[in-house]
Amino acid sequence: HRLRVHIDQIPVFPETRKLCRLLDLSPLGLIGSGSLLIACKPEVCKKLVSNLREAGIQVSRIGEVLEEGVGIEAVSQKDGPVEWPRFEVDEITRAIQKMGRS
Repeated sequence: HRLRVHIDQIPVFPETRKLCRLLDLSPLGLIGSGSLLIACKPEVCKKLVSNLREAGIQVSRIGEVLEEGVGIEAVSQKDGPVEWPRFEVDEITRAIQKMGRS
């Protein structure tokens, strides 16, 4: 199945955004340690999100599963369809490698 990801719904801490801006990194290319992606049926999504929030767990609905096919369709509320970002290595590794070449 294809996936549609609402790219601006992916949570990023303000501090992470600021550091990424200063270091010219994309927050979407950082390793998401501690993150968990859950796929569930649409009819249970609201209840699952509610239960997780009640348990004190931060949760965001960032996309949905589409009809059969392959690939990821990224969309932005502001810009509409956008290209799905690809990273050869995580952004921290890229920054460290870049500093080593300076």
